Amino acid sequence: MGAPSELSLPAELLLLAIDPERGGLLPRRRRRFRRAFRAAGGGRRQALRELREAGLARRGGVRRRIRLTDPAEARRRFQRLRETIAAGAAEDPRDVLLLALLAYSGLLAGRLTKGERRRAARMLWRVLRQERTGAWDAPLSGEQSVNQAVMALGRPGFDATTELLDMSLGDIVGDLAGGDGGGGGDPGGGGDGN
Repeated sequence: MGAPSELSLPAELLLLAIDPERGGLLPRRRRRFRRAFRAAGGGRRQALRELREAGLARRGGVRRRIRLTDPAEARRRFQRLRETIAAGAAEDPRDVLLLALLAYSGLLAGRLTKGERRRAARMLWRVLRQERTGAWDAPLSGEQSVNQAVMALGRPGFDATTELLDMSLGDIVGDLAGGDGGGGGDPGGGGDGN
């Protein structure tokens, strides 16, 4: 059985989007979930195929829900992301991107405590803002940087400008920071009683 670290980013995103207890996908923002797959460089069908080949998922049941064959593996991977949030930094840029994609899709906030959501929002805000200025330009699998993947989350027809990146950052950290997903304000300041 393959380990999640050997999975492509889209397959890992799908692995963490599947409810480990009941199967099927966790509650998410559907349009953003599709955009997150595009930003990760793949599609849901391709990711599911990869999870099946790794022996981590299968389809079954009356509604043909996606089910994990080894829910503990997905829980371990999510726990690693929680530890990254607790540390406030990631050694691997891929973890930051995975957290950003999960947050953007609406898959992260419901799985974290209030304190973890705030820490995650602050960490993502800080790291992705640094990326925008070029202070952290580590490549991902392939030639994509964190910034390029975040830019891919933007709406079609927009240029990759500071304004778009700020909108994307607001969309990414909005749910985590207790906002509505809009705006580009710093999640660590004002309005939340901190």
